[in-house]
Amino acid sequence: MTDDCASPSERRAFLQNVVSAGAAVASASLLSGCATTSANTNPNAQTAREAPQWDMSWQSKLGRYKTVYDAPEPQNGTPMYTVALTIAGYKAALPKTAGQFTPVLVLRHNASFTTLNDSMWKRVRAHTRLTPKDVADAYVNRNPFIEHVAGAAGGLVSATSSLAALVKEGTIILVCNRALGILARGLMGAEPGQFATVELALEEIWKNLVPGAYVMPNGLFAVAAAQDAGCGYVRIMPD
Repeated sequence: MTDDCASPSERRAFLQNVVSAGAAVASASLLSGCATTSANTNPNAQTAREAPQWDMSWQSKLGRYKTVYDAPEPQNGTPMYTVALTIAGYKAALPKTAGQFTPVLVLRHNASFTTLNDSMWKRVRAHTRLTPKDVADAYVNRNPFIEHVAGAAGGLVSATSSLAALVKEGTIILVCNRALGILARGLMGAEPGQFATVELALEEIWKNLVPGAYVMPNGLFAVAAAQDAGCGYVRIMPD
């Protein structure tokens, strides 16, 4: 089914059928601002309604050197820092490979919430997922993983390891849709009566992800697809 031939009711039925199959629905690529990080919406952005298909175009963007980083936990920024260290290593040891290394960061399971923009971060009270409490309390209104702020509490990301910095370096971010479905249910609870179904809440989540993220059916598929495309594998384990 394409958006050109489908009515709103048909698209709604499509979403419900996919969710009932156990994987929730597909999202469009969110690369380069497909979701907003502020009140402004990218005019070129696609929504799940416009393209209800998994966008695998990221596989064609991989460079000669490529590694997938499997991050099921946020670990207060460790996944982002690990990718940044690898990028720095390539620049130091293999300077002629500049632009040829593509990290693929899979943020799945409990790490998926790090891909929410500031607006959605506040709406679902994502700060409560951070530890310790003093760090959580410092980030009620913004996602600390998106941008580095000098002197910010917890020091969760640096100037080179923020999600924005990683995307600028060519990092591809893949996020688990199953985990986003859990966040969608949280959004329904936070905003009673605003969403008739979890599918509609999930659409709202998709519209409010960080630029540079592609939503995949689930995180394990994302890791496998990256390896299928030739990526080496690094598992980022909890401390």
